[in-house]
Amino acid sequence: MKIEQSTVTKIKLTEIKDLDPVTVILENYAPGKGKIIIECYGESWSSYWGAMSGDSIEEFFVRIDHGYAANNLRYMESVIDDFEAITPLVRQRIITKRRQGSISALAARELFNQEDWTDLVPTHPYDDWLPPSLVDESDFKGLELEEISIPQKPNPDYQYLCRIIENVQQGLKLYIDSKPSKEAA
Repeated sequence: MKIEQSTVTKIKLTEIKDLDPVTVILENYAPGKGKIIIECYGESWSSYWGAMSGDSIEEFFVRIDHGYAANNLRYMESVIDDFEAITPLVRQRIITKRRQGSISALAARELFNQEDWTDLVPTHPYDDWLPPSLVDESDFKGLELEEISIPQKPNPDYQYLCRIIENVQQGLKLYIDSKPSKEAA
């Protein structure tokens, strides 16, 4: 077993508008190679970069895009399915199909009164999405909910992480500016 010791820099950012204190741990392994750990309110994100054009981790992190940083710290989609917005779309489809005679009055009424569409709108064309009480309705298949595109909305977790990244970048700029320049040393 080999034990190695390294030097890390820990920075705490406080008094950030609408955010809890953020702790940033920086570890530079060699020029152009480093790791960052960001912690806020018990959650943490980390990433290692092995090719940063000779920059330190703090210099590199300040210049990268929020989306790139977020995807490296924890991959997540910037938008997610908005199942709350699906209700008016599905209800409009029900009304249209009922007027066309494609579904029965019973099927239309039961579907229209649904409160949660999450289980009814398939995310895959082969999902079984019929409510048990309507499985025997022969004319019910005409509703074709699989043709409805599920609306998207911004992912609040992604937005939260990007807000933290933006504040970390601002804090690191202040940290870099406060360090004595390399030429002065």
